[in-house]
Amino acid sequence: MSATEITAICGTLNIPTDQQNHLVRLSRSTGRIEWWDRYPGEIIPPRACTYLGLEDKATRLCVFDPDHIPDLTRTRRYATAFLRRNPDLTEPVCSEQVVVLLRRQQILSRATPPDLDVVIQEKALSWQVGTRDDMRVQLRHLVNLTRIPHISIRVLPRAASPAANHATVFALPDPEPDVVYRKVDDRTSYELLSDVSGPDRVWDQVDAEALGVAASRELIIEAAGLW
Repeated sequence: MSATEITAICGTLNIPTDQQNHLVRLSRSTGRIEWWDRYPGEIIPPRACTYLGLEDKATRLCVFDPDHIPDLTRTRRYATAFLRRNPDLTEPVCSEQVVVLLRRQQILSRATPPDLDVVIQEKALSWQVGTRDDMRVQLRHLVNLTRIPHISIRVLPRAASPAANHATVFALPDPEPDVVYRKVDDRTSYELLSDVSGPDRVWDQVDAEALGVAASRELIIEAAGLW
């Protein structure tokens, strides 16, 4: 049974995330060891392993972060400044987590990379993380990413309906079903996309209300100039 199937079944049965991750780890115990499995729990918490496995396998990723620049589009400087805001992280752990993030971003430069469709709330462009120069570099990085064919970065304008929940849709290779990850406050869940409906389909909402790629690029360029 694949990790995706285990995750989907656990989500349907409302099994807590920590138990889901334990089952996924057990399923891999007789198979190959993934790169993230080699890190200790303070660097990659066990609850993150399911997400990394789905991210690594997906052929398309649809990502919405309601407050910040999403992980796969962060610069090293932005990521470091973001992690340093957590007083519980030591500097060595922070540095290692940045290394992990940059390793995750390597999926975007594979010979056959996944399509990445990102929606960023407009407020994230003006929410300072790090220095002003860190923000300027980060936003210019977003502009450069918009010129890569398999990457789409769009902005959800302030006038759009507010969306407060993080959502990632993992489109997986056939015949595996698509999976959606949602984070509400400190609670996370993985569900089959086909089982999610109505207001819980956060990605559908932000996808419909986000600006187009060209308009988003212009808005990001304008925001970068303000830093």
